[in-house]
Amino acid sequence: AITQKDARPEILRQFLHKHNSPIEPFAGTIVSASDNQSVDFRLIAAISMCESNLGKRIPEGSYNAYGYAVYTGQSSGASFKDWEEGIKTMAKYLSERFYSQGLTTPEKIGPIYAPPSINTGNSWANCVRQFMDELE
Repeated sequence: AITQKDARPEILRQFLHKHNSPIEPFAGTIVSASDNQSVDFRLIAAISMCESNLGKRIPEGSYNAYGYAVYTGQSSGASFKDWEEGIKTMAKYLSERFYSQGLTTPEKIGPIYAPPSINTGNSWANCVRQFMDELE
């Protein structure tokens, strides 16, 4: 018998592996947390690529690959106990803060998530969109 399996965790794992991300073992967690919050799994991965090179450039021990709660002019923001907590927090935040208001694309999220990027031609949204498209 042939069974259908969700390919998203493996597609994401390969993307994270290609970029030598410390988040690679949590590809399945990203997909399941995103599904639980009705958020596009690609958005979380793409934000982490643009904010921290997929978790490689973060404040030490913060597990914050998303620039979450890093406000303009600050060099660090929220810290999480591990990657899983950061992923789940991010999925919930995106759902409650953006998706619930119909803001479901990088272009709509960017002015709120990364306001200074508006002055650089929407660089944040463009970056996030590029990596979301790569994961499609």
